[in-house]
Amino acid sequence: MPPDNEAPSSDQERQVALEYNRVEGLTAELPYLARAHGYTGHFAKFRYFLRVIHNYMCYIIAAKIPSGELKLTLYRSMGAKIGKRVVITSDVHIDPDWSEFVTIEDGVAIGPRAMFISHVRPLTEHTGRVPAYAASVTIKKNAWIGSGVIVIAGVTVGEGAIVAAGAVVTKDVPPYTFVGGVPAKIIREVPPISVKGS
Repeated sequence: MPPDNEAPSSDQERQVALEYNRVEGLTAELPYLARAHGYTGHFAKFRYFLRVIHNYMCYIIAAKIPSGELKLTLYRSMGAKIGKRVVITSDVHIDPDWSEFVTIEDGVAIGPRAMFISHVRPLTEHTGRVPAYAASVTIKKNAWIGSGVIVIAGVTVGEGAIVAAGAVVTKDVPPYTFVGGVPAKIIREVPPISVKGS
């Protein structure tokens, strides 16, 4: 069930400040989380709870089935925006709590166990040390994300970029670059690719 507020277009960078995590469990935090996701009205908590159940069930199934249209449909039903000709392999983590902040454009290939983390919500003990927020994760067209890559909230991987296996991407990746490491750094530029039929 979609929230009551209108989401910005996929091209628009989105960021939402969040409260720090008090670790009181889902039922205690349900009113806050429902509001943070834009649910209002008498049944807001219930509608948000149904969304949580839906997203986690889709996530569990999608992560384990082979790459294909069913996998993409499940991730899309969670709210992730996924383009055409996208390959997502096994055990890929698209943040089920803020999946509507994840955009994967056309022609992207994603290796096993890659993670797209669209929110950071530290414990209250970390107030003032680390920000608590949800932000867009955008993978531009024809990018290639290697196995075990972690892309952090607020990051855009540029068109045609290649991210080496195991990299942790904490800053935007320029188009047509090859990056790797922890944190990811530019290794070299790569030539633009041509896609047959485009």
